Amino acid sequence: MISTVSVLARTDSTVTLTWQLNKFVDVTIYYGTTSPLNEKTASHSCKVSAFRFASEFTIKDLEPHTIYYYLLVADNHFSSKTASITGSFTTLPK
Repeated sequence: MISTVSVLARTDSTVTLTWQLNKFVDVTIYYGTTSPLNEKTASHSCKVSAFRFASEFTIKDLEPHTIYYYLLVADNHFSSKTASITGSFTTLPK
């Protein structure tokens, strides 16, 4: 369901992730500084309702010059969840 996850933009305290979907679903973004990252080890999460096939979301209040890992999980509301591969990004120095 989720493909082509990438970092669109980043600053010292924000990052914008973008992804492609083949269905309209809700996407939960799990993120944190722990690797390997999964739903249990993530220190933060946010849910995004995707009403289009190309979506993006900006995560705020990040620490400068820090490596973060993320995992996107799609939920089609029929108990079917699909996880993307885990990715990473580094916030810029302040």
